[in-house]
Amino acid sequence: MWLIGSSRSETVADHEVKSKKQNRRVRVVLFGLGVILLVGLIGTYIGYQAGLDIRMNNYRSQVALSASAQYQLGLLDLEAGRYATAQKRFEYVIQLDPQFPEAQSRLQEAMMGAATSSQPTAVSVVPTVTPMPEITATPDMRNREELFAEAGDLLAAENWEAAISTLDQLRYIAPDYQPAKIDGMYYMGYRNMGVQKILYDGNLEGGMYDLSIAERFGLLDVEANSYRTFARYYVTGASFWEVDWSQVINYFSLVYQALPNLHDGGYTATERYRLANLGYAEQLFNANEFCDSQVYYETAYTMDSSVEGLYDQLELARQKCAEGEGGAVEEGGG
Repeated sequence: MWLIGSSRSETVADHEVKSKKQNRRVRVVLFGLGVILLVGLIGTYIGYQAGLDIRMNNYRSQVALSASAQYQLGLLDLEAGRYATAQKRFEYVIQLDPQFPEAQSRLQEAMMGAATSSQPTAVSVVPTVTPMPEITATPDMRNREELFAEAGDLLAAENWEAAISTLDQLRYIAPDYQPAKIDGMYYMGYRNMGVQKILYDGNLEGGMYDLSIAERFGLLDVEANSYRTFARYYVTGASFWEVDWSQVINYFSLVYQALPNLHDGGYTATERYRLANLGYAEQLFNANEFCDSQVYYETAYTMDSSVEGLYDQLELARQKCAEGEGGAVEEGGG
């Protein structure tokens, strides 16, 4: 009887152990399923956000390309005397991008032409809702491979503007053709065109704008970003011209040391820095701050000693400073 009771007790114990093991397995399985579900939800969210970013970047790229295309067409209309049509195009460009270089001035030119022209009022040639224009230049319907090869040749020949125009045509007729490569070619075109405008053409704002478009297709390299930074310093410094000479000096002291020949179609950074020192020296001298003015006269004289009367003015500032007529010398100038 004891053996029978013991056997039954062991059977119940075994059953309880098995039940506990089964419960643990169920909990482990449920936990695993929960983890998988959580990971799936996280992955779905990340994928959704990435998709939103891609769509937003594509939208911005399309807006930039549309604005650029309409601006070029507007220039053609303006040149041909189609002022009302050009006005519509420039208004659309500004609607897409209020900061588009020279769009405002071109719009004013078109409006002036339309006001003095006897041409009939043109119907709207640009869309008012969708970012891509409905009426553009007649598309080039050549084979997409041919256009792709031509764009590559133009990039190799460093004809950036023509390459971008060819890419616009290619993307117009075949928007899904080689998208990654086309984006890379757009990046190269806008990046190098922006650098060219900044370093050689004196079109600093246009160059900065092109680099901002290039940045939508890929991360801007250190060199191009540096050029954009100094172009921004130049434009900012020039905005203080004859208003606050000390600010002009602060900005151009950075620019002329890094890119002394950077220019805006008129002055170079070096020349602006020299003239700013001279202007500030005269301002301080007229305020009877002779010791301070001496510092800036010396910088201007060191940069160009051939300026008529500058040496005599410098000597006068030195003399008055030595006689104690001026204030204490402050840092600045060179």
